[in-house]
Amino acid sequence: MNNLGFFRFIESQFIDAILVGIITSIAIAIVIIAIIIFSSITTVPTGFVGVKTRFGKVQNTVIQEGLNLKMPFIEKIVRIDCRTQKLEVTSESSTKDMQTVKVSIALNYNVNKATANDLYQEVGVDFQNIIIQPAILESIKAVMAQYNAEELIPTVEISE
Repeated sequence: MNNLGFFRFIESQFIDAILVGIITSIAIAIVIIAIIIFSSITTVPTGFVGVKTRFGKVQNTVIQEGLNLKMPFIEKIVRIDCRTQKLEVTSESSTKDMQTVKVSIALNYNVNKATANDLYQEVGVDFQNIIIQPAILESIKAVMAQYNAEELIPTVEISE
């Protein structure tokens, strides 16, 4: 009789170990499934577009604002701000008569949502410092070189 009790004890321990293994496996599977589900959902804030890259290659379409799906671990979403932004630039430049003038310019710009993926592919996310700011500085120097310093100072008429 003692041998039978011992085998039942071993059997119950074996069944308990199997149940713990099954429950642990189910818990791990649920966690993995949850991670996959949550990593396949992305949001794009209002005023932004998402540029989708698959294994680093920019895709042809942009994703719009709101909740979007992507392939987990394969696709990445780069958010591009398409709202109107203000860039202020201060520069020193020379006039036609070689006088130095200090100019401050403010530029309002925004990114075209339809071509944001092309901008990201060709320039990247730092397009403001790579394209816009150098273009402004070049334009300031080109325009200032066309005028004498006297022509740049506005004439103020004082009436009594």
